[in-house]
Amino acid sequence: MHLDYDWQATLSELNKVLTQEEMAVRLNTTQPRISYLITGRRKAVSHEFGNAILKVCKSQRIKPVVKQKAQSVA
Repeated sequence: MHLDYDWQATLSELNKVLTQEEMAVRLNTTQPRISYLITGRRKAVSHEFGNAILKVCKSQRIKPVVKQKAQSVA
C-alpha cells in the first residue's frame, strides 16, 4: 500500500523537536528549503528526500503525517 505523506505537516511536527537548521543538517539540505516546505512555499519532495525525512522521523519517534483523502460530497 502506497502512503501519500503530508510533508508540510510532517516537517512541522519534526520542527517541535529539532530546529530547521538541525533538520537541514540531518537531511543534507539547506535551512531555507526546510522553511519553504514547512510554510507550503514548496510542496513536492523527491522519493530519496522523502525517505530521508521518514528516517529522521523514526529516529526522533515522530509519526509522519499521512494526507487525508478528500471526501466526496453527495
